[in-house]
Amino acid sequence: MEFRRRLIPGEAAGSARRVAEQALRVWEVRDPLGDVLLVVTELVENVAQHTDGYGLLRLSVRPRLVLIQVSDTSRELPEVQPMGSGGSGGRGLLLVASLSRAWGVRRLPTGKVVWAELAPAPARVTGPPGQRWRE
Repeated sequence: MEFRRRLIPGEAAGSARRVAEQALRVWEVRDPLGDVLLVVTELVENVAQHTDGYGLLRLSVRPRLVLIQVSDTSRELPEVQPMGSGGSGGRGLLLVASLSRAWGVRRLPTGKVVWAELAPAPARVTGPPGQRWRE
C-alpha cells in the first residue's frame, strides 16, 4: 500500500501530516502512528525550510515496516546537528534517527530523497524477518 502527496512551496507540514494520518488510519496502522506522524512532520518541514519547497511525500506500509520517503529538488544533503550546538533548531534529524529503526538519504538526478523506516508494534508483524527498504 502506498500513499503519495505533492509538496508545494508555502504548504505547512501540518497539512501533509493530516492527510498522512488519514491514510495510515485507513490502513489500520495504529502503532507507531504518533512516531510516524512526527517523522513525517520533521521531514516535510525540512523541505519547506531548506529547499525551494517542491517535493513529494510517499508513505508505504509493508510487512514489518512503515516507510516514509520525502523527496525534494535540492542536491544539498541534510546534516544532523549534535545536541548542544548553538541555535534553537536543526535537531529534527536527531529525532528522526531516534524514532526510526533505519533512515538515510539517497541522491537523485533532480535532488534527493530522505527516508525513514519505522517498525510497527509486534501485534502487527506479519512478514518475514530482515526486510528493509532498498530501491
